Amino acid sequence: MGSVVSSARDPRANLALRLAGALALVLAVVVAAPLSAQPTESRPLVAFLGPVSGPNAEIGQRAWRSVAMATADYPGVAVERFDTAEDPAAAAAEAIAAGAVALLGPIGELESRAVIATLPTGSPPLFLLAGVDGLEDPSRGVYRLRTSPADQAAALVAFVEDQWASEAPPTFAVLAPEDGYGREAALTFVDEAGGGGGTTLRAAFYEVDEPDVGAAVEVLAGTQSVRLAPPADPWRTPPRTRLSDGGDRERPDFVFVPDFGPQIAAILPHLRFARWLTDSADTSVSLLGLSGWASEALESVGDLAAGARFTQVFDMDDLRGIAEGYALEYRVRFDEDPTDFDAQTRDAAAFVLEAVVAAVGDPSADAVENAAIGRGPFGGVCGDMWISASGGVTRDIGIWEVDGAGRRYPVTVLHPTPPQR
Repeated sequence: MGSVVSSARDPRANLALRLAGALALVLAVVVAAPLSAQPTESRPLVAFLGPVSGPNAEIGQRAWRSVAMATADYPGVAVERFDTAEDPAAAAAEAIAAGAVALLGPIGELESRAVIATLPTGSPPLFLLAGVDGLEDPSRGVYRLRTSPADQAAALVAFVEDQWASEAPPTFAVLAPEDGYGREAALTFVDEAGGGGGTTLRAAFYEVDEPDVGAAVEVLAGTQSVRLAPPADPWRTPPRTRLSDGGDRERPDFVFVPDFGPQIAAILPHLRFARWLTDSADTSVSLLGLSGWASEALESVGDLAAGARFTQVFDMDDLRGIAEGYALEYRVRFDEDPTDFDAQTRDAAAFVLEAVVAAVGDPSADAVENAAIGRGPFGGVCGDMWISASGGVTRDIGIWEVDGAGRRYPVTVLHPTPPQR
């Protein structure tokens, strides 16, 4: 993971609701306005693939304004929208036919998979805005520029192991939602923890947005165990699971919960009831999470979240100058605060546009791809970023902590070691 240098949410949630805000007139102006007065034909073309119409239009339009914000710094490059709302593959084909030297997007996992499945040989590089690990494939020119739950989980394990002072290796438990986001984060966390010498004692999963996660917490705490109940006639009835009393009650050093603020606030009282959260740091399990923890909802559970550590790619309260400057500009232009999604989209667009400029002597798709994967760290508002050998994005990731009032503050920034190009 590299050195840890001290300094002073999502693909699964209903993003359309979370990203809803004051788009109104200012968004209409940004979307409608041309990016430059220069004719597109005289400049290399970058195609933005996103749902700018249909039921997910608000997501796509929000991403588009972040792309437009980055494009203002690169007048020598043309950027056009290609709507993925009805047929993502057709939108990509249209962009390729228009002569795009790079494709930026799509945003969602399903539309990304649809585009990847139909990419013809020799197509321009595809730089995904979907934050799902494993979509990337460098052999086909497919790269991912948005940080995934797996990326954050791996960074969190590296931080914990770097800070761990005991001679005995740390022990963990995992409590996660039963969906793609939770599974990706949980499995990566367990793999990384085991690779670093730690031990995951137990893992429990619960249904997404389930109001009562008590049963899952009981399994996690060892007061209940899950047992297989074979049917009387296996040819007619599938096997099922049932809860029974008792189980392994060994308490771990850390419990990892990759979910979002409101659900975290509902989970923590259950952990308190299971006596995993106490008034003493010596007897309380330490809490770990991902960027979804950055929520005012934690203030509703008082000091139950105190001391929790979680990852954060971008935050409005980030003390780094470039992040503060970006947040101020975003507020002035759009009259609202930028989200993690906005910041990562802006950085992804700037990263691709920078690669196009670097290939200005030969603005072909191959030259742009080589410039993108062969460059050193690119300084964005979320910190330094580059494309890893596996085709995913590697970037600085912040570690934040929750205080006794449920408010968050920055602890450190993890700086991965850049590759030797």
